[in-house]
Amino acid sequence: MIAIFWLALTTISFAAENELVAAKLKELIDKKQSDVTLALGSNFGQVANFYKTRNFKPIWVRDNGPKSKGKSLLEELKRSKLHGLSPSFYGVEKLETLISSLKPNKLAELDLLLSAAFIEYSSDLKNGRINPSNGYSQNLVKPVTTTADALVKGAAEAGNFRNMAKLFLTTDERYFRLIAKFLELIRIDRAGNWPKIAADGKPISAGQRDERIKAFRVLLALTQDLPPEEMKGENVLDPKLANAIKTYQQRHGIPQTGNIDKTTLASMAEPVKQRLRKILINLERRRWQNRELGPDHVYVNLADSMARLVIAGKTIGFFEVDASSNLPAFFGTITGFQRDKSTPEKARILLKAQAPAN
Repeated sequence: MIAIFWLALTTISFAAENELVAAKLKELIDKKQSDVTLALGSNFGQVANFYKTRNFKPIWVRDNGPKSKGKSLLEELKRSKLHGLSPSFYGVEKLETLISSLKPNKLAELDLLLSAAFIEYSSDLKNGRINPSNGYSQNLVKPVTTTADALVKGAAEAGNFRNMAKLFLTTDERYFRLIAKFLELIRIDRAGNWPKIAADGKPISAGQRDERIKAFRVLLALTQDLPPEEMKGENVLDPKLANAIKTYQQRHGIPQTGNIDKTTLASMAEPVKQRLRKILINLERRRWQNRELGPDHVYVNLADSMARLVIAGKTIGFFEVDASSNLPAFFGTITGFQRDKSTPEKARILLKAQAPAN
């Protein structure tokens, strides 16, 4: 009898922390047509049904205010610009007006709006903000299918924001390298340190002197191709500078001559703001390809005509790729390989891969 009585008390206390907001959530969901419920768009039905299964118990708040994971989600949404996204996509301005309220009706609005923002943000990070089929005709990567009710269920069950973040944050090191470069270029741009280089200047060969080399040294130090101590070297294209230029050329898919030829000059003359725009585009493309590749895989990067072979999670080597054909982006299974006998002077291997059926 004592155990039953204690269980009853516990249940009543648990309900009392949420019943005021739960009542307002029921009103909002039953109303269907409101600015708050419309924010859920086509996900309204799934999310509404999930709330009903839990007797409209809120996910992100209690009667006495937002939970820590609700506050943490808002902070994460405010930082979405680090991903090249915008807080305005997720109604952050409205969320900030509600986050400090203690009124049950406002907390109910906050709960639904956080659910809507969480679903959209998760989808954007898993599949990209732009539908790949609309933005890039050569993309054959299937979107990650996660339903709205599964997302809010995962958020409700997560004890803290760190566990919940596993639902949408990628572990792709290439993606985080892009973010790091994005932040670095923003800092350089704001400080005004990026050198201005004219794209129509004369090429510079090894051993030549030129007043422009000072700017090239600064640029290559900022791109981490040249050691910082070499930034203030002489205005001559010496061997150390030539090696830095080769590294830069390799990263940009330019023939590694070590000279500042027309192609290299055009690349180096690209303004920092244009480089930032390219990173934003690449972040979006990387979100389209947000997949675990498994311990054994071949990763082909057509941008630099290289393929990386990974076995048991370790990189075995890099191989040159013929990117002359118009290849689509896809995840598939290697079904075989054969030697290309048309080029006996070169060791060429043709990989055969099967893309997933649409």
